[in-house]
Amino acid sequence: MLKGALIVAMTRSGVIGQQGQLPWHLPDELQWFKQQTLGRIIIMGARTFESLHYRPLKGRENWVLSHHPQPQVKQFNAWSDIMNAIPQDAEWVAIGGASIYRYALPHVSKLYVTWVEGEVPEGDVFFPEIDWSAWQCQFEQPHAQDERHDRAFTCCIYDRIQL
Repeated sequence: MLKGALIVAMTRSGVIGQQGQLPWHLPDELQWFKQQTLGRIIIMGARTFESLHYRPLKGRENWVLSHHPQPQVKQFNAWSDIMNAIPQDAEWVAIGGASIYRYALPHVSKLYVTWVEGEVPEGDVFFPEIDWSAWQCQFEQPHAQDERHDRAFTCCIYDRIQL
């Protein structure tokens, strides 16, 4: 049984980033992210870690795929090194960016996807292509645009239905 998961916020056209940042302001979505990742190993790429200002996220074991030393986190040079280092019973979550998602997709059984409404024409980072017929939505929680959130969004949990 795969214990890996992936968490992403993206538009319907797959935009996940713009110039190294999230192109939206969604505080409740960030709370959702925290709930799904606390107490787990989180795996990210070097640019995602850079977007966090090189500060590890608290309450999680931070692993970074990078060729540059990252003293405050566990640093790996190759995806295969990460896969070999994960303890058998450990729950882990890939948190981005695009390359990490591409590496992780074959190894995860769960997707935490936040569908962000609207388009981001200047978006420059995209979620990889995925066969959605291999996934089934088990949970859906919509959130309206309001004074704290610049867009409407829906948090979903998908389980893999075929490997």
